[in-house]
Amino acid sequence: MPKRLKALAEAVRDFSETLPEDTERTLADIGCDHALLPIRLLRDGVITYAVASDANEGPLSRARENAETAGLSGRMRFVCADGLSGLRPGEVRMAVIAGMGGETIRDILNPEETRRTGITDYFLSPHTKAEVLREYLFAQGFEMRSERMTEDRGKRYLLWHVHREGISDRSGET
Repeated sequence: MPKRLKALAEAVRDFSETLPEDTERTLADIGCDHALLPIRLLRDGVITYAVASDANEGPLSRARENAETAGLSGRMRFVCADGLSGLRPGEVRMAVIAGMGGETIRDILNPEETRRTGITDYFLSPHTKAEVLREYLFAQGFEMRSERMTEDRGKRYLLWHVHREGISDRSGET
C-alpha cells in the first residue's frame, strides 16, 4: 500500500478511536480505484462496513477483485457513480475523497449531496488546488479537525480530516 494511503488509514484509525463504543464505524471511499484503503481498514477492524465508489467500471472491477481476494466483499458495497451520488442517506458516517484535485473534491462536496448523505467526517487529500478546496470548506462551515502532510515517492500530499454537523449553503441557511 502506498505511503499516502497508509497515512489516510492512520488518520481514519485515529479518529475512529475517539468515537464512543456504540458508534457505527462505516466509510465510503469515493474514487476508490483499487479499494486498498477500505480493505485495509476492514481487515484491521477500524471500520465494520465500506462502500467503494468510482465513476468508472474498470477501477471498480479491480476493487471487487481485491475485496474478494481479501475475503471482505460481504462487508462492502460497490457503486459505479460520480461523487457522493451513489451513497444511500445515512449509509456511512465517514468518507475518504483522495487522489484528485481540490476543485473536483469541492464539486463532490456540494451542499445538496453532503446534506442528503448525512456524512459528518471527511478525510480529504487534494493533489492540486488545495487552496481552492480550503477556501470552499471554510465558506461552507466545515471544521478542520486535523491537517497532516506525508511524502510518497518524492511528492508531498496534504491529508485533512474535516467535520460538519450541518452544512450551510451559500444563502446562509442550514
